[in-house]
Amino acid sequence: MGAASFEARIASATNGGNLEIRLDSPTGSLAGTCIVTGTGGWQTWVTKSCTVSGLSGMHDIYLKFTGGSGFLFNINWWKFTPAITDVEENSSSKERPESFLLEQNYPNPFNPSTAILFSIPAKSYVLLKVFDMMGREVATLANEELSGGNYSRQWNASNISSGVYFYRLQTGLFIETKKLILLR
Repeated sequence: MGAASFEARIASATNGGNLEIRLDSPTGSLAGTCIVTGTGGWQTWVTKSCTVSGLSGMHDIYLKFTGGSGFLFNINWWKFTPAITDVEENSSSKERPESFLLEQNYPNPFNPSTAILFSIPAKSYVLLKVFDMMGREVATLANEELSGGNYSRQWNASNISSGVYFYRLQTGLFIETKKLILLR
């Protein structure tokens, strides 16, 4: 499967620079480049993201700061987001799951997006929703009839405040709820 994007929490009192993601050495294959602009201060943090490619399997990752001289920017944390599609992953009847399953989201805690994986053994109408602590619906990730198989949905909560949320998978025969945490 591999990674599809890279995110980093960055601050810069200068004009910034570039953050190159390289594989296996400082001069290895370029997997992606995040363009970093000034944020207004060395402790004024923003989240920058960029797409990456060629990131599957095992690699040493090198973060190379380029684009100027002297201090370019600070980095607080970084993460990769897996490549996930909203389509059935296993379509052959031999690979269909034998029971309903709602997995724990990954990553958890997350910021700002997370993946929710679930399995259904046979054709079912599926509702996958996210709720806040008060039980108010904040997102619908699936509201459709799906064939039996393994599925994943990505929830991007970039416009949602930090906190504890719940996601619920509901079909005609199955209901399960799990907790997730959004940390900014």
